[in-house]
Amino acid sequence: MKKIKICYLANLSGINKSEDHIKKLESHPSFHIIVKKKKRNIILDITEPDRKISNFTSQEIQKDLSDRASKLKINRPDLVESAKQAIFDAQKAEQITYSGEMHMETKENVKGESTFVTLEVMCENNPQIKACVDQYALQRITRLAKVIGMKIEKFSIIPFDNGRYH
Repeated sequence: MKKIKICYLANLSGINKSEDHIKKLESHPSFHIIVKKKKRNIILDITEPDRKISNFTSQEIQKDLSDRASKLKINRPDLVESAKQAIFDAQKAEQITYSGEMHMETKENVKGESTFVTLEVMCENNPQIKACVDQYALQRITRLAKVIGMKIEKFSIIPFDNGRYH
């Protein structure tokens, strides 16, 4: 299946200076950051290396759901199959989202109104997986904003096609 590139962009706002946000991220155990400076801009490459993602095979999910349905005396193989696929797609979407590159850009010595976060992912062109990736992307950026004490003012999904974002 063809893969597509998607960029998630969030404008954040807050009352603290950018240096305060960097200190919070540096001291948070879940995040690893690399700080780069470009003129008056500060750019952070953000990863979450300790993030554990469940990775069950389709067969493991199928067996677990079949066992649960059997215990509940539900004889609906179609329901089990549908639930299995939804769980498998969500699991794949989580893995895609957390392997994506996340960056935060802000200005030096300025309060948080000019802070932007981007998350770029490569995703299968599958509507079910893409919908899950969209949700995980928002969750990942929201978590970052919460850790640094900021709020999301605007969240955009920008598809990448023919070598450029639309």
